[in-house]
Amino acid sequence: MVRDHLFLAVYISRPISALYALAASAVGALSAGYFGINTEDISLGLFGFNTILTAIVFSGGEKNDGLWVLLGSIITIFVNIIFVEMPFFSIIGGVFTFSFVVGTWITLAIQQGWSRINK
Repeated sequence: MVRDHLFLAVYISRPISALYALAASAVGALSAGYFGINTEDISLGLFGFNTILTAIVFSGGEKNDGLWVLLGSIITIFVNIIFVEMPFFSIIGGVFTFSFVVGTWITLAIQQGWSRINK
């Protein structure tokens, strides 16, 4: 129910962000399943929510925004998989949205490097 409200709120605010977020959520959940992540962790939305946040950050109306959404989502998925497997995060209660933060930082760094190269 909360996920439905989140999607609706984002859609009302910015439809393109909601569509990118929906696709990123599906890719996140499917990727986690493919890499053998515990079904319970996937069902909790851990992989979908972090990729949703990443997709919203990089979404926009420009042609190359889809590339940044895809790259950021993939990076966030892999960061999330790595963090979920680390025992440190289970001690502190879980990964939460830290993989979104790290995935976004990495993607922003790549984006800045790319813009410097293409000047």
